[in-house]
Amino acid sequence: MMDALNQSRAYSALYMGVESAQSARNDVACGMTTMLGSLVDGAALHLNDERLAAWRSGLWAKHGPDGTLKALLSQ
Repeated sequence: MMDALNQSRAYSALYMGVESAQSARNDVACGMTTMLGSLVDGAALHLNDERLAAWRSGLWAKHGPDGTLKALLSQ
């Protein structure tokens, strides 16, 4: 599905596995760091898009673990 959407050039789609964040359990910051890493790495690998990596640190400083994912996806 991701490949089909990306080939149409109408969307930028990315599959992001979040299973690795389960080990963080009650540590929101750790879990979000893991999930954001998966998103940033996936964008670089599958979409050849390094912008998320450039934005992540600044957005984390501004929004913290509870708001960074939303802020990153809103860019």
